[in-house]
Amino acid sequence: MRVLHIRTGNLYGGVEMLLFTLARYRHLCPDMMPEFGLCFAGRLKRKLIGEGVPSHDLGELIRTVRRPQIKGVRVPILRGAGDSLFDLCPDVEPTSL
Repeated sequence: MRVLHIRTGNLYGGVEMLLFTLARYRHLCPDMMPEFGLCFAGRLKRKLIGEGVPSHDLGELIRTVRRPQIKGVRVPILRGAGDSLFDLCPDVEPTSL
């Protein structure tokens, strides 16, 4: 199952630590293939690169979206972050977009 986790990536706190933990211990659940969509190249992105997990630069796509448009942007994200669709795109936090 391909899972896309979306975060801004400019901060590093509890949620980002959770996402990094999912990346680090992904071998414990080989059926789940986590990938990450980030707007900024911060600490989380550096740590994910160090773990060798895919991270997609969502950059301007997310930064230019206004809150009322958030639901409509999910489909382009799912189609635009890689060559194929994702099975799941969970919301860790409603304001992550």
